[in-house]
Amino acid sequence: MRFPLGEADHRDAVLGGELGDRFAEPHTDGTVRRRYLYNRDRDRLREQLNKLAYQVSKGVPVPDGAMTVGEYLDQWLAEVAAKQVRPSTYTGYETNVRLHIKPLIGSKKLAKLTARDVRQMVEALRSKPLSRGKGTMSDRAVQYVHTTLRAALEQACREELIPRNVAKLVQASVRDAQQHEPYSVEESNRLLAHAEGHRLHALWVLLVMLGLRRGEALALRWADVDFNADTVAILGSLQRVGNHLQQVPTKTRGSLRTIPLPAPCLEALRAHRARQNSDQLAAGSRWVAMDLVFTTRHGTPVEPRTVNRMFRTLTDAASLRPVRVHDLRHGCVSLLLSLGAPPRTVMQIAGHTVMEMTMERYGHVNLADQREALNLLDQALRRPIDVPRFSTVSAGHLWRARGESNPQPSDP
Repeated sequence: MRFPLGEADHRDAVLGGELGDRFAEPHTDGTVRRRYLYNRDRDRLREQLNKLAYQVSKGVPVPDGAMTVGEYLDQWLAEVAAKQVRPSTYTGYETNVRLHIKPLIGSKKLAKLTARDVRQMVEALRSKPLSRGKGTMSDRAVQYVHTTLRAALEQACREELIPRNVAKLVQASVRDAQQHEPYSVEESNRLLAHAEGHRLHALWVLLVMLGLRRGEALALRWADVDFNADTVAILGSLQRVGNHLQQVPTKTRGSLRTIPLPAPCLEALRAHRARQNSDQLAAGSRWVAMDLVFTTRHGTPVEPRTVNRMFRTLTDAASLRPVRVHDLRHGCVSLLLSLGAPPRTVMQIAGHTVMEMTMERYGHVNLADQREALNLLDQALRRPIDVPRFSTVSAGHLWRARGESNPQPSDP
C-alpha cells in the first residue's frame, strides 16, 4: 500500500503487546523510507506520529536514526573540517576524535545522543590516565576535546541531522586555571642581556619587543623585512602539521599586519643576517635556500618545539622564573598598555581582531602596577580640600539664622 509523503497508515497493529504504526518519511540523504513506530500507549503513539508529521510538513528532513556518532564524526572530518580549518587545527580535531571521543561515545546513535552522554564523556576524560607519564588529562585538554565535539555537532544542526547541539548544554571549563604572569621590564631586560650571545638573538628581540607569535616569527622571510621603511610584514605562520613543518595562513585576518621596527630590532636583524651569511658559507652545498630569517645552520626551518627548549635553557641561565614562550607576547602587550599606548594601537601591533582580546586576555597587571595605582589614589585622597567641617556648633548657627529652634531628638 502506498502512503502519501509524511502521512501514516492509521491502521494499528499489535506486536508483542505494543501498538504499531507506519510512517513514510524523507531523510537527509534524499531517500524516502518507511518508519515503524511502536508504543504500548495509543495516545503516546499518536503523539509521536503527529510530531513526525509536523516536522515533515515544515520541510525538516528526519535524521538517519542508524548513523552513529563515530560515523558522523568521520564524515565531518573529511567533508567539513578538512576544508574549513587550518591544517594544525584539523590535526588536533582528528586526534581528539580518534583517541578520546569515538572510544567513549562513538557507538551511540547520533540522533539519540544526550547531554548526559556528553557530561559522562567529559568526566571520564578528566580521570583518564596519560599514555606517557603520570597523572590524568589536563582540564585544558579535556576542554579542547569538548570543543571539538561541540563544533562537529553544530555542523550537524546546520545540516538538520539533529534538532539541537547537546554539547552546548555541558560545561567543560578549566578548573583552577593557572595564571601566567609575564615578565616585567626588569626581567625582560635580563632575558635580552643573556640572549646577546645566542645564535638566534634577533628572534628573542622580536618576540619581546613586537609580541609576535612563535609561529609568526619562525615564518618570517627576508622579503618581509623592509630595511628602507623600517617595517616587517607578518604574512604567515610556521607550524608542524603531522610529520612536516608547513607555512600556514595567519591565525586570523587581523593577524596580517605590517609593524614598524624599532632601532633594537633593526640592529639585531642586521647582525643576524651577517651571521646567517657566515652559516651559509660554512654549509656550502648543504645550505637549503628558503629565504627564511630564522633557520638552522643548514638553512632549514627551525622546529617550534626547539624554540621552547632553547627558551628554557636561556631562562635558566638568566635565573629567571619559568614562563612560556607565548608569555613574551603577553608581556609585550601588557607593557605597552601600562606605558600608556592607545589600546587600538596595541591591538594592531598584536594582530588582534577585537579590542576585548587585547584588554581582557593580554592586559596583565602585576602587583607593582596595582600598588602604583593605589598609591596614586592615596595621594589624591590626602590632598587638603578647603571644606568647612560639620559640627553641632555650626549647625546651631545655621538653625538660628533660619529662625528655627535647635531640634531635639524625640523620644522613641
